[in-house]
Amino acid sequence: MIRFLVLFISLITVTSTVLADDKDVVKEKLVAAKAIYDSEMREFQKLVGEWLDQREEAARKAGNKKQVDQIKTERSAFEESGELSKLTPASIRQRPVLAWKALERAHVQAIKEYTKQKKDAEATAIEEEWKILELVRIGVPKQPVPAKIGTTVYDAFPAADRPKLIKDWENELEALKRAIKGDEERLARSTTAKDKAHFTRLIADYKEKLRKHEINDPPYIQKK
Repeated sequence: MIRFLVLFISLITVTSTVLADDKDVVKEKLVAAKAIYDSEMREFQKLVGEWLDQREEAARKAGNKKQVDQIKTERSAFEESGELSKLTPASIRQRPVLAWKALERAHVQAIKEYTKQKKDAEATAIEEEWKILELVRIGVPKQPVPAKIGTTVYDAFPAADRPKLIKDWENELEALKRAIKGDEERLARSTTAKDKAHFTRLIADYKEKLRKHEINDPPYIQKK
């Protein structure tokens, strides 16, 4: 959940760092729209958690360990990346999508209002903010990814080589996670649209590398 909370905080604070502090009705409406989005996403997380809890409880009562393990995997995937199980009810799956569309409408309206008021700098700032948010699609769950292969790909390698290969793979995995965390922290501290866009792109690149590394196909072999 930490990843979601960091994104919520950056979402709520982006506008306040790029717009003036004077009373501004347009800005206030946009901040209110972000607060609503934040509330919707928190409710979405709660609903997903409750749904997973109900499934796990039923599986445990049935003594179905295989299903319990599967649900635990689904929970971890959601908490780490927002990935939803294919079994997630449509009523839950649609909540973040609708919340995102409402947030988009709020940005479009703010740009329109600032343009009418001849506040081109503010309108441009909102445009840049929205570009940044779209790069990471904050809060919108990812589509299911191929089953992770991970360390199992090394089963075909000589037994004597496997421990080192797995260790190298794990070290690279942790390095990518640290890089993402570091850039997320730098993104949160950024105060200009240029810096925010820069770190957002870096984070997106690292996340894609992490996704491929987790799948591990073809197998990761550390370069000498």
